Amino acid sequence: SGFMRDLNDLAVVRRYRERYDEAVALYEEAIDSATAVLGPAHPETLLYRSNQASALLLAGRHDDAVDVYVTAVEAARAEWPDGHWRTANLLSELGGTLIRAGRAEEALRPLSEAVDMAIVEVGRYHAWTNVYRGWLGAAARLTDRDDAADQLFGWSLEGLGSYPELASDRNTIERVESLVRTMREVGLSTDAGPFEALLAPASRGS
Repeated sequence: SGFMRDLNDLAVVRRYRERYDEAVALYEEAIDSATAVLGPAHPETLLYRSNQASALLLAGRHDDAVDVYVTAVEAARAEWPDGHWRTANLLSELGGTLIRAGRAEEALRPLSEAVDMAIVEVGRYHAWTNVYRGWLGAAARLTDRDDAADQLFGWSLEGLGSYPELASDRNTIERVESLVRTMREVGLSTDAGPFEALLAPASRGS
């Protein structure tokens, strides 16, 4: 699958040069090749889909990015066992993308499902579960479900704050950074503050 990786690398370069539409087209080629060779829900195919969705978001094509994640979720549901962590992760990406697209009401369902799946699959206290709670809290806040938002943010911050490996867990740090960035974008800076404070020791440590 060297060819697909080359396409992906080309697309990454285009993305950094802000030629987003070209990047989207290259990812489409990579997705098609990977789907043909590896299958629609292979981790590599799903990675290209996520990359394509990122390029679409950068191009301001929010609804198209949502559609990419809807397709990815469907592929994952068909391929992986029920409640698989990969499906939960894609549901959280779908929810986050819906929030960015100004569709917070629609984000509630996939994000609730992501939290429920993660509780079963990786555990109630797992860092990813707490990040998904943060995303669900953001959707709740944006749809005026303030009691739910307060509770979800509280659980998420408590869980992440008591996670001893946070400072060295790049994957979780990137997830929290994405949450913070999105919350600031959609006007939830006050709620983003405590999450940002969690990242401060991590950035000092690097």
